[in-house]
Amino acid sequence: MSGGRDKILLFGLLLIVSVLVTVAIPGIQLLESQALDFKSYYIAGHLALEKQNIYNPHDQLNVAMQQGLGTHFYPYIYFPVLAVIMMPLAMVPFTTAQWFWITVSILVFYGCLALLAFLLKEVTSE
Repeated sequence: MSGGRDKILLFGLLLIVSVLVTVAIPGIQLLESQALDFKSYYIAGHLALEKQNIYNPHDQLNVAMQQGLGTHFYPYIYFPVLAVIMMPLAMVPFTTAQWFWITVSILVFYGCLALLAFLLKEVTSE
């Protein structure tokens, strides 16, 4: 990228991504009794592994019961690619998968902040 304007636009984009990641960090859900969003991702990963319909509520409930996740979770409404991404995590126990997801989310957040700080330094030094 050349010029301060491009860097400012990139800075703004990274700021937006950082805010979105902050809001979406599943670690916040640890303060609650249920990790409802992550449960739906995890269940969809299981369904994708089993080559079942990831959007079928009956199949979602069956997987939730088999995995001991209970009946309280959000229905899966996201793009199929997320279920594919969740397939490796669906191969490990729920708690392990959840901690991995939280750790990666936090690392991505701090990576965005570090890049943002670097770009801000670049913009202000021009």
